[in-house]
Amino acid sequence: MDEALKTPLRLGGSAFIMCLAITCTILGSALYDDWLPMTCLIPLAVSVVPFLLWSQPSQQDFMAMDDSGQSLFQLLAQALTTVFAVSSPALLLTMIHNSMIVWQAGLWVVGGYALLGLSTGLMLRHFATSADDMIV
Repeated sequence: MDEALKTPLRLGGSAFIMCLAITCTILGSALYDDWLPMTCLIPLAVSVVPFLLWSQPSQQDFMAMDDSGQSLFQLLAQALTTVFAVSSPALLLTMIHNSMIVWQAGLWVVGGYALLGLSTGLMLRHFATSADDMIV
């Protein structure tokens, strides 16, 4: 397959899987008339904000670099992104365990999280393989 065609197909397929994940979450809430699982989308939506704010350090970054060459802002962004991304499924599983939501609706949302993880993995794999081909 042509290299110019692979990138749109990979990213388009990943975006389609991400749309399916969001659809599973909304469908699980709508089918069982239990809208509390929708609150689990809030940490997922917020999880990208620290990474977007602090992932690219400026040249005059006053924070020291660590041994891996990352600034403390980058490490903080990765830590906050991880905390938000992990807290969302943990919140969902806590609500299922405490019978706050219907377990069938929770299963739909867990399926959405599985699809979201697959989509994120596909995007990261694409960016890792295409980073070698980029001209900076």
